[in-house]
Amino acid sequence: MLFYCYSESCHVHHECDCGNKCCMGFFYSPKVFDITNDVDLTQKEKEDLVYHHLCPHCNGWCEA
Repeated sequence: MLFYCYSESCHVHHECDCGNKCCMGFFYSPKVFDITNDVDLTQKEKEDLVYHHLCPHCNGWCEA
């Protein structure tokens, strides 16, 4: 199951070279947690994501 955190403190910064005039050269995407493959999360953090949708990094709300 995937969880997405849209908090500014969890934004993932990506460089962009699309060449579009309106592009600032970068974009942000939400932090994504995959509880089946993310070995960096403790069992408690995985349970918090599943039962409470709490981000393990910022304690903000995550969407499933």
